[in-house]
Amino acid sequence: MHKLMSLQKESVRRTLLSEGFGMLRKVHYLSEAYNSTTYLVKTSEGKFILVLHDRSINKEVRAFMQDASNFYTQHGFPVATLLWTGRMAGNEAVLWSYHQGKVMKWKEEEYYLIGQMMASMHVAGSTFKTDKERLPFLFEIKYQLLAIEHLIPSEFRVLQTRLEHLIEEIPADLPSGLIHGDIWPKNVLFSENKIIGILDLYNVNTDYFAFDIGAILKKIDYSDQDQRHKLMLDCFMRGYLSIRMMDDREMGALDLFVEARLLHTIVFMLYQSYLIDGTINVYRDMATINLIKLQQYRKILVSQTFI
Repeated sequence: MHKLMSLQKESVRRTLLSEGFGMLRKVHYLSEAYNSTTYLVKTSEGKFILVLHDRSINKEVRAFMQDASNFYTQHGFPVATLLWTGRMAGNEAVLWSYHQGKVMKWKEEEYYLIGQMMASMHVAGSTFKTDKERLPFLFEIKYQLLAIEHLIPSEFRVLQTRLEHLIEEIPADLPSGLIHGDIWPKNVLFSENKIIGILDLYNVNTDYFAFDIGAILKKIDYSDQDQRHKLMLDCFMRGYLSIRMMDDREMGALDLFVEARLLHTIVFMLYQSYLIDGTINVYRDMATINLIKLQQYRKILVSQTFI
């Protein structure tokens, strides 16, 4: 959906004007994910981030995103503020506040800063209260896996076994609270060696803090020959532990959470493919790449680095 068609742009123009965000001047494509496209929108009232989602967002998710956005803002975190949700350009749309900054390729310093920021968000998130509910990550995986079970070929059969193992092995009483759910390079903005923007609260949830940590650790390349992954792991964890300590049980479970996040990515890609055309072929290659990464990761126990 990279470039908005003229009719879509007209819908954006009308909606922004009617909702009080000013006269549209420019729409600039920023990025595309598996089920959404992000644009920078310039109007007579300022700049905004517009995310058009391919699938609908139910009322519960919208309300949860709003509560989380308000909570983070009240606690001084540089998260994008959710300004409006609704239909626009034929898609489910979310309008966010604009943060000036740039996306960086994460190196040692960025991993350390991300660790500190995430830990600070978790400390605050332990006090988060809401009457809204979202499906926990493990049960979201289970729901999506059941939906595509009849389409899964032999190489993906291992997913069911691994999910059952994770549900059984992850301790139920580990620290939990509000988590961002999807912190990765394109969702973090930097300026002068500081984090000045955290974007995309679509995956915010109340779940184990270790799920957030697992989302970072799963992005590290565990196949590298010079073992730079150990340096990245160390920088992130040193930053995190400088703000929030973890006991041996939580630290020892990190391997399970990295595996859970990789499993979540694989199943999500297969499920999105199923929603698009009733098969698992659209994102099958990407799912396979992550399956290989899961197999590589299982040869390394990151918890041993810290315990």
